[in-house]
Amino acid sequence: MSGTTADRKYVPAIVLTVALFFLWGMANNLNDILIAQFKKAFTLTDFQTSFVQQAFYMGYFLLAVPAALVTRAKGYKTAIVTGLVLYAAGALLFYPAAHYGEYLYFLAALFVIACGLAFLETSANPLMTELGDLKTAAKRLNWAQAANPVGTVVGVLIGKYFILSEIVHDDSTVAAMTPAAREAFYRSEVVAVQTPYLVIGLVVLLFAVAAAVIRFPEHRAEETVGAPSRFVDVFRHPRLIFATITQFFYVGAQVGMWSYTIRYAQANVPGMAEHDAADYLFASLVLFGIGRFVGTALMGRIAPSPARDLRGGECRAGGHRGARRWTGRAVRAGAREPVHVDPVPDDLRARHGRAGPAPPRGGVADHHGDHRRRCADRVDGAHLRSCRDRYRDAGAGGVFSGGAGVRGEGRADGFGSGDPTDDPLSNQTRHAEESSQDLATNHHPGEGRGPVGGRR
Repeated sequence: MSGTTADRKYVPAIVLTVALFFLWGMANNLNDILIAQFKKAFTLTDFQTSFVQQAFYMGYFLLAVPAALVTRAKGYKTAIVTGLVLYAAGALLFYPAAHYGEYLYFLAALFVIACGLAFLETSANPLMTELGDLKTAAKRLNWAQAANPVGTVVGVLIGKYFILSEIVHDDSTVAAMTPAAREAFYRSEVVAVQTPYLVIGLVVLLFAVAAAVIRFPEHRAEETVGAPSRFVDVFRHPRLIFATITQFFYVGAQVGMWSYTIRYAQANVPGMAEHDAADYLFASLVLFGIGRFVGTALMGRIAPSPARDLRGGECRAGGHRGARRWTGRAVRAGAREPVHVDPVPDDLRARHGRAGPAPPRGGVADHHGDHRRRCADRVDGAHLRSCRDRYRDAGAGGVFSGGAGVRGEGRADGFGSGDPTDDPLSNQTRHAEESSQDLATNHHPGEGRGPVGGRR
């Protein structure tokens, strides 16, 4: 199916997925409004108001991995519908929480909302890369993520005009009230969150119904890249681990800053109401959104570095050695397992008029020979599909040079070799089989008969 046909087929799915980025952005920054509101309504300390974010992000922490497992096992639609239902349920729980006026009930409702958002964020990000041409997947994902700051701005506006009040009472004023007046004041501040979250819950439920009837890609992760990988395999990628640590500190700094922007403004401007202090939060989010849009636009003008997989492989179009290396085996220096690269597509074989059996597609033994497995990492799968597309576009082959130990024969087989009697597809099969046999017997990373083909 062509990229254009696929784009048209999944237009409703693309629109709904972009809306998900908006919805969870709105929920995230409504918490900043709730912190200021609950401090006044329940007479909390600043530390006690931090439980809003603690309960919220605990839902992310506990449900992120289960959400990924559900997405893998049941597909994108199931994960998205589940996330939207949980999001709606948490928002609707604000109604009874406000009725009983208990802070803990609100924290429980926020936890449920975050559980739903964990499903949405885990599924929507990879889904957006599959709803269209793979070559523009990164740009398409960044444009979708640009809807997130729009949602954050809308969330702050909802909180400013429908939750926060312009009433400012210091401790002495509240203490001077009669018990009945003081209770009425606190009660009015608590129920202020009831209607906005009720409306949000109903709207999110409508999105859940829409997601249930919209068509999404039916394949799952393991169906596109081979046998399912284990969760512990992610710890074998140092770059991914360091990226996760970086993301942890970034999110902590961002949430900490926005959570107390209103409180910081009030502390530095005596007598300022929460309603007015929210303008500073609004301004910061507008600047954040502008930065996201500008950054996304620049991605289309600044050429990225060559695509690399997590094992250090590199994908380039063109090159006369690509026919051999692209279907061969690549071993990163120090790695325990070689990378298994899919063979040349059958339609490319037919296009060049070459007959004969297709290269083996099963798993192959690693260099220890103690087990057999296929490449199942999703990132590797996406990388290999990208290599295949570039291979076809180049018309004369592509180069896939893995890490620091690509086995070679020291000759330029394949397309562009200049020898019309040399069958590149047969050579590819031969080299893949020879490399598999060598690695299964006595191969060590970095050793080889031919030149080292790694590019860094």
